[in-house]
Amino acid sequence: MISFQKYSINLASDIFKSVFGYRALPFPAYADKQATRLVPNPKNVLSAYGATLKEPDKYGTAFCPVKISKLVNGLPVKTYNLQYSTVSVSCKKTIVETPLIGRQGTVNELIQIGDYEFVINGIILHDNYNTWLNTIEGESIDSSESELPQFEIANLRDVFKINEPVSLESAFTEIFLDNANECIVKNIYFPDMKGISNAQAYTIELKSDSVLELEML
Repeated sequence: MISFQKYSINLASDIFKSVFGYRALPFPAYADKQATRLVPNPKNVLSAYGATLKEPDKYGTAFCPVKISKLVNGLPVKTYNLQYSTVSVSCKKTIVETPLIGRQGTVNELIQIGDYEFVINGIILHDNYNTWLNTIEGESIDSSESELPQFEIANLRDVFKINEPVSLESAFTEIFLDNANECIVKNIYFPDMKGISNAQAYTIELKSDSVLELEML
C-alpha cells in the first residue's frame, strides 16, 4: 500500500499548483520522503536568528514552518500552524523628490522605508485526510471523511478576526521582523476550489507593525 505521507504531499502539491500556479520542490514546508527516512527521530533545528527551521510533525519533518500566534500583553496565548504554506515578502521606500530647475535629475529630500508586507499562500486539508486517501486504493470510507475542512477554515477565520497585532513566526520572516515579530492581519482570501471537497486554499496578507514610543518633554 502506498504510504499516506507520499500521497498527502503529492496531492496537496497538485492542489497548490492548480490554485497558485506553481509548485515548490520539495512541496513547501515539508521535507521529502527520503530525507524523512534518513532522520527517523527528527528534532527541532533553529535558524541563525533563533527561529524554528525544522521541526517534527505528524507528516514527517516540517521545513521552515509558518505560525501565527494571538498575543495578550505581548505573550502568545494561542498558536495556529499554517501547514502546506509558503511566504513571500515585499517592502517599498517612500522617496520625496524635488525636480531640479534647468538641469536633469531630482533632489531626494526624504527616504523612508515602509512596512514589510507578507503574503502567505497555503492549503488546508480535512483533518481526517489520512482516511480519505484510502480511496486511492479503492477502499470504501465514510463520506464525511472527504468533506470541507470546516474547523480548519474556521481557525483561519479566527486569525483574521484578531484586531490587534499577532506574532508571525517563520525562519524566513524572522530575518525582516523585530519587535517580537508583530504583524497586523490585513486581508484573507479563500478561492473557489473547483470541485475539490477535502481541501481549501487560502491567502493571508499581513504587514509589519511598528511601535511608536512618545516621549514627554
